[in-house]
Amino acid sequence: KIMNKSEFTQLSLVAGGNAFLAKNHLFQSSHEPLPLFYNLLDTNNKVTLTADNLFNQTAVLAILLVDNGHIVYEKYKKPVTEKMPLFAWSMSKSLVAFTLGYLIREKIIESVDDLVQKYTSKLSNTVFAEATIRNLLTMSSGVSPSLDHGNQQADEWLLMKNQQLSLLEHLHISGVKHTTPGLQFNYSGTDTEAICHIIDENVGFLKYFDKNIWQPSRCEHNSYWMLEKDNKAIAQAGFSATARDYVRIALHLIRELNDKNDFLTQATTPQISIGKKNANFRSYGFQIWTENHYSKNSFWLSGMNGQRIGIDADKEKIIKTSVSQSVATGTIDKLKIYAEKAGCSVGD
Repeated sequence: KIMNKSEFTQLSLVAGGNAFLAKNHLFQSSHEPLPLFYNLLDTNNKVTLTADNLFNQTAVLAILLVDNGHIVYEKYKKPVTEKMPLFAWSMSKSLVAFTLGYLIREKIIESVDDLVQKYTSKLSNTVFAEATIRNLLTMSSGVSPSLDHGNQQADEWLLMKNQQLSLLEHLHISGVKHTTPGLQFNYSGTDTEAICHIIDENVGFLKYFDKNIWQPSRCEHNSYWMLEKDNKAIAQAGFSATARDYVRIALHLIRELNDKNDFLTQATTPQISIGKKNANFRSYGFQIWTENHYSKNSFWLSGMNGQRIGIDADKEKIIKTSVSQSVATGTIDKLKIYAEKAGCSVGD
């Protein structure tokens, strides 16, 4: 198939482009990467056939399936390889929220029910200052409804990527109060930006993510976080890593849950109803999707067009997909066969 310009651009962005063609902060690979073990399914296994069908007939670039901590299926489509950093899009939002959890564990932030203004003075005269940290985590800050993909302005992400707009500038441009904080779910990248700003003001987001998530995940390759004009992380959509290293991050989250990380337990369970029909989820945790229709116990990092990490921590089941362009929900949900067996499903 000959790709059109839009399809080629999206492929380039997901497959390494956003890591290498924009300004990024680099996180170093581990000196002792976490070993990944394999127990590949037979080629005629029903799960394998379903995953093969999805891989061969759609714009999926990479699929990894993990069962009981072992990789049971792994495939890449050119130009993607196991060494290529893949863009997370909005999966980045969940990583920002998880990083905040360590500030709470270390009592740098006392409670998610504290007002945002307790931890930063730079968001005064915005709706975010009136919100609690919980409101930001559950996408209920009271900011105006987003246009699409959580954007308040059509070109906001591109302006940040091109270092023409800072996170703080965008929070002030977009921080007009629409409704009382905490009243309703409204998916908006500004809430993630505000969380990241709080982390930056108190400990430094990039340093804290590196210390508490990246390094403990013991990843094999470097990862990247795209920067805006003030060299702060583009919080809502900026992270890139290899598919296997996304799996290592997921395994780290599972270990943290097994170690009774209280914030992560709250983050990955329903905290707010999404308030509308959704093809894949009934509720939202702390910047993460919950109550998948195929597995209520799974939680999901979800990005535009089909970037996904689905996790069932109890069964150590993980699905990782990277996609170069939008794939219809019904098509991606062909992996529900794996969902029924593994407690996870992939949704669009």
